[in-house]
Amino acid sequence: SFSADSDLASLYEAAVEPLVAKAKAGGDVTCISYGQTGSGKTYSSTRLVARAVGEIVGEVESVSAFELRGDKVEDLLNARNKLKVLCDEGGRDVVVGLEVVDVVNDTGGKVEELIERAKRLRSTAATRANPQSSRSHCFTILRLKGGGGQMTFVDLAGSESKEDLLGHCDLAEDGAQAEERIKEMKEINSSLGDLKECIRLNLAKAASKNSKQHVHVPYRRSALTRLLRPALDPKLNGDSVDNDSIPSSHKTSFLAHCAPGGAEQLRGTVNTLGYAEFMVRASRADEERKKFKGPEAWSSRQVQEWVRGLEGDGSKADKTMYFELSEVFKLTGKQLVIMWKGDVDKRVIAAGGKEVHAEHIYNTFRNMVAEAKRKSRVKAGVRRKLPSGKAFGGAQNGGIAKIAYGSGLSGDCVENSDNNNTKKE
Repeated sequence: SFSADSDLASLYEAAVEPLVAKAKAGGDVTCISYGQTGSGKTYSSTRLVARAVGEIVGEVESVSAFELRGDKVEDLLNARNKLKVLCDEGGRDVVVGLEVVDVVNDTGGKVEELIERAKRLRSTAATRANPQSSRSHCFTILRLKGGGGQMTFVDLAGSESKEDLLGHCDLAEDGAQAEERIKEMKEINSSLGDLKECIRLNLAKAASKNSKQHVHVPYRRSALTRLLRPALDPKLNGDSVDNDSIPSSHKTSFLAHCAPGGAEQLRGTVNTLGYAEFMVRASRADEERKKFKGPEAWSSRQVQEWVRGLEGDGSKADKTMYFELSEVFKLTGKQLVIMWKGDVDKRVIAAGGKEVHAEHIYNTFRNMVAEAKRKSRVKAGVRRKLPSGKAFGGAQNGGIAKIAYGSGLSGDCVENSDNNNTKKE
């Protein structure tokens, strides 16, 4: 696992080195840095990119870089030229008109210079958590020579709360600047929310793979998810959707940054770990489904019978309520376990129940699944503790890899706390 005291080399070995190897072999790879504002994303991302460039110096064909704010795209290597995200002839979303700087004859230095230039042009502003907070999502694209592939580094803007916003400016006095900061915050949080929903529904799609239910993943909801679709949906890259034995041509590393520093950081930390959890579970979905036989594997009939048998506080009224609520839980165990608490609330309240009933169903089922998995691991004699630098699990042969900074995911991903670096971002 990784802490604030871990060196860059060990993090690079786990998160980026496998991507470099994949790109050299002709594959497309993406490294995504996510986390709340002030958690050290840009600090880590900048150094990981520099190390990767050092490893592939002389093999890079071209460099591109742009920033994304809402649906607005600006070229960071061409005087902030405003661009658009459109579909190409193959149906893939691309940034049209992006400057592609040729570095074929570079023997060292030019690639680093271009990346540094893009970094200087990127939009930043002071926040309560970070004096140089990134105000946009930044994409850096390295294309390799010959039959090499493409490396994309994505440094996402940090998720923000209202309290973080108050650190930008005095809302009552700063007028236009305050309005701009509010707009930025909404755009950042909205696009990150769309990203999280796509990750969650990718898991739902994997969960319903053997059923007749169609799960739509709304990639077109924002420019961010449109551009990240190849990284989140590897089967988009010309691979057979139905043949899982074929390795994906795309590999993704997801670095989730946390900055545990007291109660004010707790909400952001929990949110970040939620992203990481869904990335981990989505990449492991097929493997877990094949070997796991607990509540998560229940049919919709079994879920209904379970809800029908709940007693709540033991009163006749509560028993009757759960019996009636079972009618709105025609879901498989896989579908129920990935459902948001808010969605369970809506379903229960619409059927005449109360939030306390929804909470009992939600918490009880998730606790049952967690306990069943714990027993399954103990029975198999495996604690699933990953050694440092071996974080890619089911993504070794393509698909979604995951690196999480923080704690609380029980060894399903690499963990780290990068709060000591936040002041350097």
